[in-house]
Amino acid sequence: MKSRLKLEILAIVFALSIYGIAGKTNHISKDFKQSELPTQFSWASVNGVNYLSYVRNQLAPRLCDSGWAFSVTSSLNDRIKIKRQNAGPDFILSPQVLISCNDDSNGCRGGSPQTAYEYILRNNITDETCSPYTGRDFRDGYQCSSLTVCMECWPKVGCKARDDAYIYSIESWDQVKGEEDMQQEIFNHGPISCVINSTEDFRNYTGGILNPPDSPVQITHSLSIVGWGEDEKQTKYWIARNSLGTFWGENGFIRIIRGKNALKIESDCSYGRIRDTWSQQIRNNTSFSKSNSSYTSNNQQEHKINLDINSKSEKNIIQQAKDELKQIFQESYQKYQPLIESISSSFSNNIELDVSTLPTNFTWGNVNGVNYLTQIKNQHNPQYCGGCWSFAVTSSLQDRIKIARNRTDIPDVILSNQMIINCHLGGSCFTGGVSLITYYFLSQIGVVEDSCMPYQAKDQWLPVCNTKQQCISCELPSAPISNTTDISSICPAQTKYPYKKWKVSKFGHITGVKQMKSEIYSRGPISCTIDATDNLENNYTGGIYSEKVKLPIPNHYVSVVGWGQTLEGEEYWIVRNSWGTYWGEEGFFKLKMHKDNLGLEFGCSWGVIDLQQ
Repeated sequence: MKSRLKLEILAIVFALSIYGIAGKTNHISKDFKQSELPTQFSWASVNGVNYLSYVRNQLAPRLCDSGWAFSVTSSLNDRIKIKRQNAGPDFILSPQVLISCNDDSNGCRGGSPQTAYEYILRNNITDETCSPYTGRDFRDGYQCSSLTVCMECWPKVGCKARDDAYIYSIESWDQVKGEEDMQQEIFNHGPISCVINSTEDFRNYTGGILNPPDSPVQITHSLSIVGWGEDEKQTKYWIARNSLGTFWGENGFIRIIRGKNALKIESDCSYGRIRDTWSQQIRNNTSFSKSNSSYTSNNQQEHKINLDINSKSEKNIIQQAKDELKQIFQESYQKYQPLIESISSSFSNNIELDVSTLPTNFTWGNVNGVNYLTQIKNQHNPQYCGGCWSFAVTSSLQDRIKIARNRTDIPDVILSNQMIINCHLGGSCFTGGVSLITYYFLSQIGVVEDSCMPYQAKDQWLPVCNTKQQCISCELPSAPISNTTDISSICPAQTKYPYKKWKVSKFGHITGVKQMKSEIYSRGPISCTIDATDNLENNYTGGIYSEKVKLPIPNHYVSVVGWGQTLEGEEYWIVRNSWGTYWGEEGFFKLKMHKDNLGLEFGCSWGVIDLQQ
């Protein structure tokens, strides 16, 4: 282990220098309202608020013809956000569940949005923190099972299925076609999923209004239409979100001429009506009273889960592994001290306000009714990874991008944890890391967006940070993928399109309530260390947590997003974790202020995104 730790330190030092036919459901929607339609409309900006979820990449880390699954989940993400009136946190539904479990599709070799909606109607679906996208299907070792639906991973013993994950569902689904009917459905209820002809013009799109010639259908692709508009020449167009990364098209979006059925875009669209499962916090061990249908399908019941987390032997193995990792974290933290000292001259001055003038209750999750917080993530999926230090940084910076732009009318920027881990920008999955060092590296190197390098929860031990470690993507296929085609290889470096890097212009270190409140209130969430005890990890479900620890030893990083005070006068911090939505209060927890708070106030760091670059 020490030799591996030495390699990690050396690495850091080096870094310094359409297939499937939909059966018509009996639960089709009959709710279709006619509204007066505006000339310009997009769910990216409705009264100054963005309701769209972020752009993803179905072609990383592997080749997978899964646009059908992404078009459905992204549209439903948006519709949930619309129905919740932009209240946080954002829920990001899992395409992987559809790719592995929808028997009426062909997985990574194509599928139909209609079969996806039907699957969700009958079986429900979990979110990305339960079942992250892998680009693999049932032919490539990722069969449907309880693990596929929702899993949690542990050191040494592997992953176990969780039976308490939040589930999401729809009341009904239906198809829609034709320009005005599509506009009515989008305007009144939210984005829709559409099947198109994937022509060469479409695949190579870089910007502008696409007005392609008619051509025979060779291969189909699915995307979500989120709005429409007209240019200065009164050319009408659709606004669609693709699933090919933010480097594709217009930041991941495309404009396609409207009213001419270009690419067959107005011929085959579908949508789902959202069922509210979050108000009552329905989880996958709960049945709906109306349909009496639980999450687990017959297909999933056939799979056995090997890990019994409640067995004494498994608990002992996990505890031993945690103790070892805690020791490794401490050793690595000590070895990072010379690096911290070497960059201390780069620290910026901290902001210090008169905290007595600050609000008693404040959170970036609700500032005058606006949510500035980005989504919850899970560092331990699809395998165990001690990457909390990177998640505390990226989640805080993602929020700060929204705050600094002072705009909530554009989709969120989601930064790549995997690139930070690949390039050793502060640590690794194995050794843990130090957020302060990560902020420094991001001031020098920057970080790409998640669609360039999606999270895989694994280390890259080569001491290099080239394009292959920063941005990968396969090409959208120009012909159907056969059932016998091997698509298991990792995609190559993405060099076809330029891609963004987000850099930090300032960063620093803070301690104590005054500095923490001042920084959070002035510029946004911060990254802090805590001693994540077994009791916190295994037993916290809600409320204000406190625990007396004589000498807190940092072993975990979190993001502090605000604070509050009870009617009885007890003050607490509002903290976002990186253990999935099923943990705590939808991924968040409250931690007592001033004392008995696992050492939260001893060591925090912050960074400011350079928007000029």
